[in-house]
Amino acid sequence: MGLDKLPNGNDPDGHTPSLLIGNEATGIWMRNGALDNTKFIAMKIEQMMGYQAKALDISTTSKTESVKLDIDKGQYLFATRCAACHTIGNGDKVGPDLLGVTSVRERAWLSRMISEPDKLIDEKDPIATALFKQYKEIRMPRLNLPEVDVNTLIEFMKTQTASFGKRDKAGTQN
Repeated sequence: MGLDKLPNGNDPDGHTPSLLIGNEATGIWMRNGALDNTKFIAMKIEQMMGYQAKALDISTTSKTESVKLDIDKGQYLFATRCAACHTIGNGDKVGPDLLGVTSVRERAWLSRMISEPDKLIDEKDPIATALFKQYKEIRMPRLNLPEVDVNTLIEFMKTQTASFGKRDKAGTQN
């Protein structure tokens, strides 16, 4: 049976439909809401299939051999938790472009915005409220990430902003 309406979080019998996408050979998996942006889900499936082509052929490899994957945890968290609504340097989407956000917002505020955006709006935080109004009153969901992952995301945004600036300077010198 298909969904005829969005799930109600206040309904104890309701649930949020999830979609689990993965690549068995590489061990890379992600969970998304089944009602998320379909272009984003399609892109993730395509990327997973791309990993498959580069992955070790497990039919001809001993089970005792393993593939070491070099995955940046910040990049992974951003791709699986943030990229459906945000970019870093590629313009606004559903939410704001996060390029430079670590330079203009206090770390504690960023941490709260990632951890409990609903509380900031309910508390009438001026920045959160302005962003909420600017982006068509679409609430950022709680990501339910542990503090260590929130810090990893913030550090990833910081390094991406720094590397974006370096790429930009290199490009203008040519």
